[in-house]
Amino acid sequence: MKSDASTLLSGFRGKIGKNFYQRIVNGTAFIQTCPSRRKISVGPDMPSTNKRFYFAAQWAHSILKNDEIRAQYQATSSGTNSPYTMAIKDYMTLPLISRVGSGKYRGQIRDRIDIMVDNVIRVKAVKVTIENADGSQLENDLASPGKHSFEWFYITKCTNSQLSGSTLRIEAWDLPNHHTEWVLVF
Repeated sequence: MKSDASTLLSGFRGKIGKNFYQRIVNGTAFIQTCPSRRKISVGPDMPSTNKRFYFAAQWAHSILKNDEIRAQYQATSSGTNSPYTMAIKDYMTLPLISRVGSGKYRGQIRDRIDIMVDNVIRVKAVKVTIENADGSQLENDLASPGKHSFEWFYITKCTNSQLSGSTLRIEAWDLPNHHTEWVLVF
């Protein structure tokens, strides 16, 4: 419930009795019921979304003990978001391979493939695999990070004489180890 600062409860902060508490965010007071202190157990009767959120909260709590990772999430948080909420968001959402600039790929050595991967923070790895039309693998290696956190690029190392029917496969992994795959057949 939202209230104005000029109401009956102005001047109060924190817990009000045993059932309510007041918090102020950006100058606006909010009155909420007190959270319960019950233990949460993950069992078969818990809905899958609740289980996923429970595991996200546990993962965020443990991963933010690392100061370097905390700084990465701190850089993306703004307003009322904290590194903790950004870590939960990262766990709950998959990385998205939003664009692959394969137009410069002509099957030659040193062709450049540009890749854009959207995520809360920079994904930890992007792998590029190129296969011939018969399914044999030409190359399989990690892409290099670009200038911005969402940019990656790959420089080809092999010649592909049979470009028609070849497959370009891009895979990305984020910090919670979620995997996304993007495939293009020439």
